[in-house]
Amino acid sequence: MNSSHYHVTLPDDIIRLIIDVFIQESTSDAFCLFLISSSVKEWAEPHLYSKIVLRTRKQVLSFSSALRGDFAFCQPARHVKFLWLLCTDVSVTHVLHDVPVKCQNLIHFAFDAKRAPFVVPYTARETDDQFPRLSRLSICSPMLLDDQFYTTDPPVPFEHLTHLHLFAPCDPNSEKIYDVFLANHIDRLVSLTHLLIEVTIPSPESGYVNLSFLAEYAVFAILMREEFFRDLLVRVPTLRKLVIKTNYPYQRFYLLWDQLKSRLKDEPRVIFDLQNISSADADRLENSLSSSQPTISIPTWQKLLCVALDESIQHWSKS
Repeated sequence: MNSSHYHVTLPDDIIRLIIDVFIQESTSDAFCLFLISSSVKEWAEPHLYSKIVLRTRKQVLSFSSALRGDFAFCQPARHVKFLWLLCTDVSVTHVLHDVPVKCQNLIHFAFDAKRAPFVVPYTARETDDQFPRLSRLSICSPMLLDDQFYTTDPPVPFEHLTHLHLFAPCDPNSEKIYDVFLANHIDRLVSLTHLLIEVTIPSPESGYVNLSFLAEYAVFAILMREEFFRDLLVRVPTLRKLVIKTNYPYQRFYLLWDQLKSRLKDEPRVIFDLQNISSADADRLENSLSSSQPTISIPTWQKLLCVALDESIQHWSKS
């Protein structure tokens, strides 16, 4: 009997489940689903475009074209909930200036500080529909933020932010992230429940080779702002957790780390998270700390950053 004469019709929920599994297993191949039918395309799009990670100039330019509606088959704007801008090409910064308006359902925005799309002047600043649902913000390597970021009053919906993640605030320039960015808007953080400060390896573009100094300075900068953080906990009563996280495995760093823990031990909402790493990873990090040349490539750093962002999502979902 020729089985090709038989047709099996599956319930919609089963078809959706199959599509979900297929997309999770192979995102790059999932676009072929668009060719099956308009219904399947409609089911697949929210899953394919929910989380966008932009690592290269080509990816940024393609995404920007899609936001403008240049591709009839690809219209991701309304589906994007997580957008991580990790591209290291400074020439593409202006390309995504319309993200705050175009991505109306964006929940979590992460960006490498040198590529902050906020700082580019654009007409959308005059509207009130920027980031209407944004509640989570990750700023990576704040040391790379320029003065324009602070002077232009970036269109961050501070009143709606529930989660703020500072990844690798490591050098003297990073002090502005506390003294200006947070301090100037502290009374607008009426919804903030989680603040995560992650002391780790900054972007290779920082140009720093003495990573041990940066790690120690990052902790020292927090230590010297003990009163600021105590004031933050008082003035932002919604803040349930202030997590200070690191994975630096060398003794001199531990001395500062333990001192900071001791100074803030009376604050139950302050949590210190010292990550355990393998001895092999510890050796590699130890070597990178003492090396006169940076030992981490941009792709490797982007991978580390993606892992950290995923971990932040998992951590926040549990608390």
